[in-house]
Amino acid sequence: MKILGFGAVLWDEISGEKNIGGAVFNLVTHCRKLGAEAFFYTAVGADKLGERTIELVRDLGIHTDFVKTVDWPTCVVKVSIDESGGAKYSVPTTTSWDFIAATEEDFSTVDSLDFDYFCFGTIEQRSATSRKTLRSLLRHCRFKNIFLDANLRLDYYNRAILQYSLHQSNMAKFNKEEMSIVSKLLGFGQVGYEDFIQIMIRRYGLKLVCVTLGRDGALLGSNTELVRCPGYTVEVSDTVGAGDAFSAGLLLKEHSAVSLHETGDFACRLGAIVASRRGAIPDYELDDILSLSNMNQN
Repeated sequence: MKILGFGAVLWDEISGEKNIGGAVFNLVTHCRKLGAEAFFYTAVGADKLGERTIELVRDLGIHTDFVKTVDWPTCVVKVSIDESGGAKYSVPTTTSWDFIAATEEDFSTVDSLDFDYFCFGTIEQRSATSRKTLRSLLRHCRFKNIFLDANLRLDYYNRAILQYSLHQSNMAKFNKEEMSIVSKLLGFGQVGYEDFIQIMIRRYGLKLVCVTLGRDGALLGSNTELVRCPGYTVEVSDTVGAGDAFSAGLLLKEHSAVSLHETGDFACRLGAIVASRRGAIPDYELDDILSLSNMNQN
């Protein structure tokens, strides 16, 4: 499996401690940890933290061919954790990944690499420069699958961005809060999970739509079936990156062409493992994911 992520690579600062992250970057990193060949398309600052970022991305086994250096500071996001382990984010209004650029040579190289998955979100589309680069990549390059992981943050999205992103994708994931926001923005009205998934599939031609429900698991839908996968009960350390890990599990199993239920179950397992450990990209092994007991399911 070969995957290219586009978007923010940043540092989450929690209680004074910095850890590398970014929603799509986390997704790609988890895919790499579980055996995928991974690339990331982003921009970091011409500063010490930018240098450190590139070194760590390489150490994680991710190709840095498309990591640009720009004259804006590398992004640091302040994260606060509430008593339940939930996270709130304070994102700089202008930072390095607002200036992701591309060349014609980049388009040619990306196209030649024949990626199985291209992954992106909405927050990286808040700036004109990065939004233009994303759209140029989607216009000039061929991908076997295009996955939208919505990751709605603050006010960095609107109806036009959502419409464009969905029309470009063939797979999409939302959490339950995002489902409500998207339903309102796109004029679906107040719909349940199943109706939301079916509307998405019909209106945008998606082959896979997922709504995550936190500890209650997830619903996955395709053109032919709809399944609900129970969540796994773990002691939550923090939820930073758990949804991104879920997305990685989803793509890894979708690529393996297993059943929709097995795909969702593996994604729930990986999300639970990450929620039980500190940080967005904690250490774990495949056996840790597979050994979560069914007896621990909700």
